[in-house]
Formats: sequence, structure tokens, C-alpha cells
Amino acid sequence: MFSDAQRSLYYQARGLHSTALREVEEMRVNSPAREPSQRGLTNTIVDFHSTMSDRRWLLESYTGEFLFALYLEVFSGCDEYYAQVRPKNVVRNRRTSSLTVDFMVFDRAGIRLVEVKPQSRLEALGTSNPEEWVCHAGRWTRPPVEAWASDRGLTYTIWSPPEPHGICQVNLLSLYGVVADTAAREAEMKCVRRLRRLLQKGPLTICDALDRVSGLSGVHVLAALAKGYIFGPLQSVPLDEAGRFTLFGVKAQAVECDERLLSQLKAHVSQPNVGSKLMLASPKDYASAQLRLAKVNRILAGEVPATRRYAPLVRIVCQARSDGQSELEVCLTRYANSGRRIGQLTGDQEREMAAAIDAYRKNPDIRNKLQAHDYLVKACDLKGIRPPGRATFNARLRQSSDLVRAYTEGGYRGYHAAECVSDPGNRTLRCNVPGLMVHIDSTKFDLRCTPDFLGALEFDCPTLYVAMDSAAAKPLGYAVLFGPACRNALAVLIRDIFHRQGFLPRYWIADGGAEYVGPWFAEACSFFGATRIQPPPGTPRRNSLAENALGRINAELAHRFLGSTAPDQKGRSVTSRQKSYATACHRYSTIAEHLEKYLFEDVPETPLLSTRFSPQERNDELTALYGNAGAVRIRNLDEFLIVTSVPLGRGVTADPRRGIRYLQRTYASADLMQLLRFHKPIDIRLDCVDPHRMYVRFPSKWVLAMTSQSLQTGGRDTATKLFESIMDSKLRSEGAQKRDELRRKRAERIAEANLAAKTADHLTYMLKPAKDAPPKTKKTRIWSDLKSPIAPFTTGQGDL
Repeated sequence: MFSDAQRSLYYQARGLHSTALREVEEMRVNSPAREPSQRGLTNTIVDFHSTMSDRRWLLESYTGEFLFALYLEVFSGCDEYYAQVRPKNVVRNRRTSSLTVDFMVFDRAGIRLVEVKPQSRLEALGTSNPEEWVCHAGRWTRPPVEAWASDRGLTYTIWSPPEPHGICQVNLLSLYGVVADTAAREAEMKCVRRLRRLLQKGPLTICDALDRVSGLSGVHVLAALAKGYIFGPLQSVPLDEAGRFTLFGVKAQAVECDERLLSQLKAHVSQPNVGSKLMLASPKDYASAQLRLAKVNRILAGEVPATRRYAPLVRIVCQARSDGQSELEVCLTRYANSGRRIGQLTGDQEREMAAAIDAYRKNPDIRNKLQAHDYLVKACDLKGIRPPGRATFNARLRQSSDLVRAYTEGGYRGYHAAECVSDPGNRTLRCNVPGLMVHIDSTKFDLRCTPDFLGALEFDCPTLYVAMDSAAAKPLGYAVLFGPACRNALAVLIRDIFHRQGFLPRYWIADGGAEYVGPWFAEACSFFGATRIQPPPGTPRRNSLAENALGRINAELAHRFLGSTAPDQKGRSVTSRQKSYATACHRYSTIAEHLEKYLFEDVPETPLLSTRFSPQERNDELTALYGNAGAVRIRNLDEFLIVTSVPLGRGVTADPRRGIRYLQRTYASADLMQLLRFHKPIDIRLDCVDPHRMYVRFPSKWVLAMTSQSLQTGGRDTATKLFESIMDSKLRSEGAQKRDELRRKRAERIAEANLAAKTADHLTYMLKPAKDAPPKTKKTRIWSDLKSPIAPFTTGQGDL
């Protein structure tokens, strides 16, 4: 990325006009000019961490903008780029307006504005707006924007991802992981130089290269490909097929091979082009053609006399025989084309039917098709129009898409439930390096259990988080915590993944939950250098690995225990004594033990339905090839613990003499007290596992603060600390309720005592002495002679 001085030199070398420079600088500073919508129905948003720009870019398409950004990071050699820039004063359609361009790229050739559109989208735009989107000899252009860019010394291009794009994207994910992790320094090793010399003699597959070059590993191959030292068919062959991925020493040879393989792959997934009339004929026409050909053969054989009706057909059949064409094809009839071709509805009926269909699709108050037809009948009667029949109305409804109606009834989930599956040629592939990409999701664990160390609490359903590896479909970590889904639970999941695997994934696929899209997880991803991928809302298919894992856990494990909520979901069809409240009896430790065995013993050894290999076998195969190349390495454990601690925004009181007060606990340490005398805390974070540990940031450093119970609780197991942290709010709430109850009872007792005292006021005369009582003797004090010391003594009867 340029510094300000380097960018100024770059502008001078381009020789741009001062006005153009100001416009370019304005676009650069205001980038991104538009934030992607979080309410899109189909687009997958990518919160991309760019190592080149050293910042995060929010991209609105996983298969478009994100794919181009990966290409820029790995292969383009550009100096820097910016996303979502806004050129102003663009003249199009005889009007001056502004628009948003996906990328502005600074490279050696100059400043480029790049629009990313798939080929299908370009064709749709060319049809709807042919004056602005023009295709010349297979190359798409946009004349108004090109003219604006050329006037300012810039260039404007339209980039389309390769079709199919899945293999190219999964390969670029692996290469960018190596670039982001180690900057592909492995490409400078001696084994890579030996490989390059060997490739000058001829191409090799990855398997052959690993066998013939000593010290070479899959990570070296990935780094050399990312650096451009060697080349391969990255668009057409996935990297996990090492026996088929060919390495080349010459770029032109690799590009030609890649183009040929990609064209074959495109032909493989394209629809067949059938031109034969026989294969397109209806069953009725095909049967009639067989009967007609049989009669023609009998006529030619002299078995039946020729008729005037069949004479032309006989000549056509004879001509087809002489030309070598199909005899049966020329005998085909066209009965399927017969029938009514013109609609019988009037223009008024068509308009009212279209309005009724639109109302049915967009109005949730219209519950079913019968009610929609009643709506049509009523509208037609008001206007004096003969209403169409119900069969005609239902047939017209079937011709239109039901996605709008599904969205009206069920929102995002209803829309995607009614959505057709994606074409296999347009689908994305799973990552080919273990541990590089993870799918995470959470749900309620369908079983009521209670924490071991808090037996007084009622049985409740915990929240289950699971992380699944994209490459091997193997669990990487999990977290089962009481309470709702929150940042603490996500932080515990991240720590569990690191504890089990020793690294963190580079790409995180998660839905739009508050804990995933919030600033805390974004900061954590920035620290790790990770990228967050957010599927559209309500689309379990886009995060199917985690969704399926959660469903299998509840179906195969939680529903088998006493206390399962499966009977609760059946409603009144199950009596109350069979439901979870009455049958719950398990402690969390029992459930956690079985869940641990299921996730990390049963699931890895269970063969996948689509292949004969288990996730563990798949993981071993890919790990032996590439290891965990591109995964995030944690080099400082203290920094990792601070990043995975949850920041506190309110309810924190800092006192230079007492420490930090938070939720009826006081956190203190010698370093904290010393810094609090002169500075205010910048950031305060509570450990996600141990609630007695707090990290406090000052301008100079981070310090650790602890409660007075830290020595007592420090030796406890992680589960005990975790439950105390997660259920802290519930415990505080119950404690507050108990204190309020006791305070009210105490106030009632005091009020009753005061009331009892007031009711005895009429008896106070009995406390006064009677008038006829004998008088008491006055107490006197007798002193000794005047020369004696002052020492009074009481005398008199009754003084003692």
C-alpha cells in the first residue's frame, strides 16, 4: 500500500490533470462510498481482510467482488486498490449523475476503474439497457463511463469471473491463505529452485514433483504458485487433486492448458444442444410417425395400394433414404402443435387477473388461492366484468414464480425454502486445505440439564455452538453454554478451536447474528487477519455444514436422553409427564461427555454419504499434502487472551484507591493501582472464561486485574469458571430478588413493631409513679476533712 509521499510520486508519474487528481483523490478518500445492504436475498457479504491494503473491505458478492479481490491480492501486482468508489458528473442517458464502481486499482499501467459483473448479469443488463451496456466481439463495454474515465486519463474495464468459477475461487482461497500467513516466503527455499529447474525440462503433476524433489512439500508448491515462480491450471483443476494438477515452468503453456481444460469443463456442465426432431417429438407424434412409416413400407412393398394422401409422404421417405437421412423423422406429425393458441380472456379480464395475482403474491392477508379468486370475483363484479373461472385463475398462478408469495408468507426463510437449488455448474466448492475455512453456527441444545456446581438452579436448555471444517467436514471445536447466544459464547468457541487445533481458520462463514456482525468480532478478525463470510439471512443451504451438524447432534444425541425437548415440540399430542420439564435428570457433565465423544469420535469416523471416505480419512489425506497452510498462527498467547475477552461498555467504575468496580466485584492489582493514579482506562475487557480476571488498557500498556477470590478460583477446572461467567447475570438476578424479598419482609416486621407501639399510647399513664408512694431519700455525699484528698464516697441507706 502506498504512503502519502509514494502516492504523490505516483500521481506525478501518471501526468494527470490537477482536476482529475482532485477527483481521484476524492474517490479514494470516500471509499467505500456505499455499504452493501444487509437485507439482500441472494448476495453473500464478505468482510474481507486485505493484507495489501492493511484494512477491511465489505464486499457484496462472494463469487464476484471477493473473487476479483483475491486475484488482486495474489496475482495482479498492483500497488493498492479501493472498493466502492463513486465517480461524479457522469453523462449517461442525456443526464448528469453519479454511480458506484466496484474497484479503483493503482498499478503500473495507470489507474483503472473495474466493474465486476458475471456474464449472465451482463446479458440481462444488455437486454434491459442496450445503450449503456454494449457487447462488441464478446467484450462488454460501458461507453458513458469509459468516456468519463478517458477524459481524466483513467481506464474503465468490466471483469467477469470465469465460468464455472468454483474451482478458480477455491484455489485462490488457498493461495491467498499462504500469502496472508507468511507472504509466500516458502517460495524462496532451495527445493523450489530445484523444482523450477526440473520444470524447464517438462511439466509435472504435484504428486510427481513431491516424489522427485527432496524437501518439497505442498506448502512450497502453493507459495511458488502464489509468487508466480511456477504455473498451473488454477481455473480448471482443484489443488486437492494432486495427481491431476499439472505444474508448468512457462506461463503461456499453463494458460493454454488451463483454457482448454476450462472449455472442456464448461462443455461438461452445459446443457445438451439437441436438434433432432425425433428426440424432441411428443409421444403421440412419435407413435403416429411409426404407424405412418410402417404403412409407407407396406405401400413400397406392394402389400397395400398407394393412395393420393400418402403419395407425397412416399416420395419424401424415398428421398430421405437416398440422402441417408432418418426415415422416421420425415414421418413425424405435428399433433402437439394443435389446439388453441389465442387466449380467450378479454383485456379487462387480463388486467383484473393480473391485479389479483399481484395481490395474492404480495398481500399476506390473502391466505390461500380460493380467497384470492374471491378477491378477483369481487373486483370483476364491481366493474361489471365476467370473472374468470377458478381453474383458469389457478393455471395462471402456476405460470408465475412462487418466490414472491413465499417471501410474503415466510420472510427470508420462506423465500429460501421455496427457492430452487443452485445449478451445480454455478456452485462454489469447499476449501481444499484443512483448517483454512470454518462454518460456525449456534442453536438451542434440545435437552434440559443442570450445571454440576449449581445444583440449586432449574434444568434448562443450553446454547450449542459448533465449528465445522470446510475441507474435511470435521468438527474443529464446540461450546455448550447456558444462557442466550452472545459474544462470550463465541469467544469460548474461538478459544476451544485454538486449544484443540493449535491454529485458527483464515475464513469464517457465519450468519448475520448479532455476535458475528458486531464490532467485537470484526476487531478480532482484524487482529487474526481473518475474513468473515456472511450468507444471506434465512439460508441454511449456504452454511449447510454447521446447520447439518447441529441437526444431527440434536436428532442423534439430544433427543435420545431423558429431558429432551422433542416431546415439547409435539404440543398437545404428548402428555405433560413425558415432556422435558418432568423427565429432566441429567447433569451437564454427563451431556458434555457424550457430546465430546459424538463430535470428536463418531463424526470423524462416519463415512460421508457422497464418498466412501470418512472425514478423518479426508483430513489425513489433505493434511499430508498441504498441512494447514494459510491458517492463522497465534504467536503471543497473552494477546490472544486479550482479544478473545469481551469489552465492557457500561457499569464499570474506576477508583484510584479501590480499583475497578464491576457487577459487585472489585478488580485490583499493583500495576493497575499505579496507573489509575495518572491515567484513565482506554479499554476494559472481562475474560470470557474466568470472571475474576479483567484486562485493562492504558496509553502505555495492558495490565491484568483480579478479584480477591482469584487465588481460590484459579485452580478450578475450565467448566466451572465458564459456567460461573455465563450464568453470572442469572445468579445476580436471583440474588437481587432474594435481597428484595428479605428487605420487604424486614420492612413489614419493623412497620408492625411501630404500629404495635402506637396502639399502647393509652396505657402510658401506668408508667407514671403514684402520688401516695413514699418519697425516696436524697442521696448525699460526705467528704473527709479539708486536708484530706478529694475522694468522694456515697453514704446513706440504699446508696449501694
